[in-house]
Amino acid sequence: MLRKLVKYDLRSLSPVLLIIHIPFLLLIPAARFLGAERLLTLERPDALAIMVLILYFVYASFISLATEIYIAVFVYRNWFSREGYLTMTLPVTPAVQIGSKMLAAFLWYLADCILLVFSLWTLASAPGMDVFFGGQQALVLDCFAFWNPHTLGFYLMLTSVTGVFSGIALVLAVLCAGHCFSSHRVLTSVVLYFCITLVIQLLAGVAAFIFSFRYAPLLDEEAISSRLLVQVFGTPLLVLAAAGTVGGILCLVFSHYVLSRRLNLD
Repeated sequence: MLRKLVKYDLRSLSPVLLIIHIPFLLLIPAARFLGAERLLTLERPDALAIMVLILYFVYASFISLATEIYIAVFVYRNWFSREGYLTMTLPVTPAVQIGSKMLAAFLWYLADCILLVFSLWTLASAPGMDVFFGGQQALVLDCFAFWNPHTLGFYLMLTSVTGVFSGIALVLAVLCAGHCFSSHRVLTSVVLYFCITLVIQLLAGVAAFIFSFRYAPLLDEEAISSRLLVQVFGTPLLVLAAAGTVGGILCLVFSHYVLSRRLNLD
């Protein structure tokens, strides 16, 4: 039944999200040929190239937010609106309902990540871009010189996956929390989301300050080893991933409780 629900959720989400993503697919070659290559070829400021690149970066920043907002709207309609009367009569448990939304949303978030990485790679591979960034190339290589590529990829993948997991779980949790109120449920969910996100950002900032204060003396030494860099930068990433995983699980437990005990579609 989980597979059928995931297919239904993907079919319901895809039409609108495809409409949102199609302009970005068109902007990728435009940013490459009319933006980056035009600027590098002309070697002077060009209004058309600058406008195309600005539009590309603005839309790249917007696309993930638009995906998250529409997924939240879809979940709210599917669970707590009139459509919820039909959804909640299906012979499935709340855990399956939550799992289907998590998987469908995760697949779209994954598609966003792949699309953004592909678009950046398309821009970075423009002819002449290596010369443009030639002055900073040595600095970038020095930053990752002591990192094993497999280790760096592991940390980046781990933080990305746990970040997406906790983000989707938080959206489900705040929607369920807003439903527990008798009025202004959508507004309550939005306020809760921004408040919780603000608290998380503040805690992350405090944790980053503590780790930087603790390991700053070690970075002043001339001999920096791979093990030291993993300790300095890898440990906070592992803590962040663990905290995101625990927070996401707590959000899912709360969502399951609301769907099981507090659901009220009146």
